[in-house]
Amino acid sequence: MDNNIKLLLGITDPNLTIDPKYQYTSYIEEKIIKNSKALLCHLYLSYPMYCPNCKTLMLHNGTKVVNNVHLSSAGKKLVLSIRKQKYLCPECKKTATAKFKDTNYHDHFSNAVKAKLVRDLSLSRPMCEIAADSFTSSNTIIRSLESVENNFKVNRNWLPSHLSLDDFKSGKRFSSSGMSMCLINAVNHRIIDIIPERNNKFLRNYFIQYSYKARLSVMTITVDLYAPYRSLIKELFPNAFIIADKFHVVTQAYTAMNKIRIIEGVNNHIKVIKRIAYGYNNFKHFRLRILISLKNNVIFFST
Repeated sequence: MDNNIKLLLGITDPNLTIDPKYQYTSYIEEKIIKNSKALLCHLYLSYPMYCPNCKTLMLHNGTKVVNNVHLSSAGKKLVLSIRKQKYLCPECKKTATAKFKDTNYHDHFSNAVKAKLVRDLSLSRPMCEIAADSFTSSNTIIRSLESVENNFKVNRNWLPSHLSLDDFKSGKRFSSSGMSMCLINAVNHRIIDIIPERNNKFLRNYFIQYSYKARLSVMTITVDLYAPYRSLIKELFPNAFIIADKFHVVTQAYTAMNKIRIIEGVNNHIKVIKRIAYGYNNFKHFRLRILISLKNNVIFFST
């Protein structure tokens, strides 16, 4: 297998070659796998391996065939049938198997497939449609969604100088009032976090997790005219100046309209996510889908 074929297939492992058993015949064949047509690509993975215990060069000890689902090709499911080399240490008798670098251990979907699933989740597409296009299941998509959770961990020691709070309808399954809240950087309009509840008790417990220094750094907070928010903001953000819609209309009409348009766009996008997903039962999945779909500083689409 030359580098051009690897580039077309999105394979980066340098030790992967065409299976010698198929060197005189076609190493790609069309087969029915799980009631659908698929392209089966026969490959071989082998390289010198040293024992992790005694550092002795290990001996070949047979092979093991593993199927890995890769990015689709020609509109068909592509399965890499990899004959992996097995090894045996002559000294301590430890065994091992060659590892395919483009797939995580004990995973039957390549990293390229999972990266594509996350990219698709950033679009307004139903999960069932993404699953059909990628020849995967909804459970696989959920696992891919959960795999990027660490990319959206909130830094509790930092808050932007200009903060914006805006509520949206999330539904009774996530919030007792049916309303949740977006925490937004008012300067670059990046989503910082999604807060499941908007009542004062929950908001106090949420913001108290941020360091006092981070809360002191907030200079302005843009929020609606809901009165209970004001006392809570004064308590948690001593240096913050509260900006309400009325202030924008009177003093900064253009800026206000621009911000309202962006925030309304966020709310509309969340409504689309809820509609195409036919409802979420898990707030963690709902939050991650919003953060992936909307503006965020995190880049996680690399394979």
